[in-house]
Amino acid sequence: MLFNSLIFITVFIIVILFYYNIKSWKIRKFLLLGSSYFLYALSNPIFVLFLFFSTVLDWFLATWISKTDSLRKKRLYVFCSVVVNIGLLLYFKAGLILVNLLNSYFADFNLIIPYQPSNYLIPIGISFYTFQTISFTVDVFRDEIKRPKSFFDYALYVSFFPQLVAGPIVRAGDFFPQCHKKKSFNTQTFSWGLFLFITGLFQKVVISDTILSPTVGLVFTNTTPGIHWVDAWIGSTAFAAQLFLDFSGYSTCAIGVALMLGFSIKDNFRSPLAAIGFNDFWKRWHISLYNWFKDYVFIPLGGSRVSIPRVYLNILILTVLSGLWHRFSLTFLVWGLIHGVLIILESTLVRLFRKNKFLSSSALKIPYRILTSLILILTIVLFRVVDLNQGFLLFKAMLGFTSNTYSVIPSFYLLSFFAVVPIVIASHWYFYNRDFAKEITKLPKSFLVSMITFMLCSLILAQGKGNDFIYFQF
Repeated sequence: MLFNSLIFITVFIIVILFYYNIKSWKIRKFLLLGSSYFLYALSNPIFVLFLFFSTVLDWFLATWISKTDSLRKKRLYVFCSVVVNIGLLLYFKAGLILVNLLNSYFADFNLIIPYQPSNYLIPIGISFYTFQTISFTVDVFRDEIKRPKSFFDYALYVSFFPQLVAGPIVRAGDFFPQCHKKKSFNTQTFSWGLFLFITGLFQKVVISDTILSPTVGLVFTNTTPGIHWVDAWIGSTAFAAQLFLDFSGYSTCAIGVALMLGFSIKDNFRSPLAAIGFNDFWKRWHISLYNWFKDYVFIPLGGSRVSIPRVYLNILILTVLSGLWHRFSLTFLVWGLIHGVLIILESTLVRLFRKNKFLSSSALKIPYRILTSLILILTIVLFRVVDLNQGFLLFKAMLGFTSNTYSVIPSFYLLSFFAVVPIVIASHWYFYNRDFAKEITKLPKSFLVSMITFMLCSLILAQGKGNDFIYFQF
């Protein structure tokens, strides 16, 4: 990771040096597009072919949609976009499972499929750019956006390097208008983007990888039954914080780099660890993914406008697909089902007691927020375990259903945990209904300088300890 990060930073510095000194806006966009493809090729040059294929496919499909008046043909083109793109996604993410199922069936006939998808790496970011190209085609079909005249604008939208490999999932309607206006250097915007980039790196490299990762590893790599319930809860809570800081760290870096280039990307997180209920959590964690499934799956299925049983079925479909989007496995399927059931139970209670003022009073917010956090920490185990069996063992430990228990977390890691995680959770509570940018600008400049200096020094001391971003695997 360190080598690729150094290359990324080097290329980005070179891009910035030339970017604002080039007068032609078209050449600037071409520089961004070329840089995006170059940086993406660092993961594996062959992956560029899949990125380019998805880009070209949906460009032509959107072109045909915009030029035909036949509704049947338009629907056919959208169908092709969904089938081909989702087919590629399933090929890489679920191919091994399907091959193993077929081999188990054909074994009785002495037939074996020799091809093993596990021999091939999954193209990094395919889950993100696939959803962007599909949403582009669907939005053109719905006449919510117009296909841009320039293919390079569209190609830049799909491959924009700050958010290409791990999101947020950007909508064409938000990105294309930004391609039409030439960017001029703005000291305030650039400084804020740089601050966000440093903050995101600090979240990822220092807190997530250096401080929390060892504690998480000790708990989740331990396969022997009997881990103490305190260690199980600490390990799961540490992972919840690590997962947030890792993914939020990347999103913050992406937003910061985009701002330095004059582009604006919407926030992907809004204090999810302080969510009040599960509906609230899903609107605050990975917002771009939730909105994508809501707009392109939940609402087309009828959303909340159909009968109550159908609404609940639509909720289950949304949460299960979101789980499988992360990884095509039983653990994520169960995670999606659990969250779907929790949202349904919460929605049912709200519907049954909507006239009860006590249930909507502020007196219940704190206990319900704590209950939500505890259940989220309990279910987040499924994001990290190898299989359901390991997940079941950790569930038992967390609920105190194990005997002959033992501890696996040393005192130093316990001190690190209690020094960091309460601050992370408290910050979510504080920023729950507050704007992060406005609150930061209220701080004294001397304190801001000290904070940035501390983060930079911590990054230097932690260099080489960073791991790949967790969401790279999704």
